[in-house]
This record gives sequence, structure tokens and C-alpha cells, in this order.
Amino acid sequence: MPPVRRSRYNSGMDFVVKLTSRDLGVCWLSAANEAGLRSLATREQAGISQSYEDANLAIRKLPQAFKGTGRIYSVESAH
Repeated sequence: MPPVRRSRYNSGMDFVVKLTSRDLGVCWLSAANEAGLRSLATREQAGISQSYEDANLAIRKLPQAFKGTGRIYSVESAH
């Protein structure tokens, strides 16, 4: 499992998941589609989570293909 960094955690905020890696640069995790699958997206297309815990859960549920070496996921404020 790639490391997860906690940015800022304040209740009542919306959150997005940021991916930083050597091979992909900076990407964002999209909202889940009808099948519950996520993809990499631009910041403008990032999926919004209503809590830090929901965003962190989205990271933990990612398939192995998303969990490459050197990829760091972080939960960031959506604003």
C-alpha cells in the first residue's frame, strides 16, 4: 500500500485525493462511476469527498494497478 499523507483535517470541509508520482506527475482521483471504479483526472475533474475518512477510504479501495512504487496519495482540502 502506498503511503498516505494527511494534509489538513478540518471537519465540515470537502476533500479530494491527490496522487504524486515520478512517472505520472500530479493527478487527482475521479469520482467513482456507476460500477464504483475511479480513474485519474485533472484537478477540475477530481471527485469530492465530504469527509477526510471518505477520501482516505477511496485510497484504500484502489486496485493494485494504482499502487505503484513511488506513488504517494494525499488527502487535500477541495477548496
